[in-house]
Amino acid sequence: MQEVVNGNGLKLEFTARDILNDMKSGSGRCMSSQAAIYMENSSITDQQVIVERYGADDRVAETTRFKLTEIKEAVVKFMDWCK
Repeated sequence: MQEVVNGNGLKLEFTARDILNDMKSGSGRCMSSQAAIYMENSSITDQQVIVERYGADDRVAETTRFKLTEIKEAVVKFMDWCK
């Protein structure tokens, strides 16, 4: 993977484990210049993982929502969008 910046401003080369660890214990959000992944702060029974991709117009992001049980698919989508 390429170098990305997490929500704490630290530059890291992310692996799937790094992404999950930062979502759990860091700022809760991992970002690159192309994409972001984070958990939606809603009720504990209805949490979702959000993956956003930024285009040429940064004001509008393409958003994909995953159920918490689909976190593996969400991380794969984020890593793919960061390429």
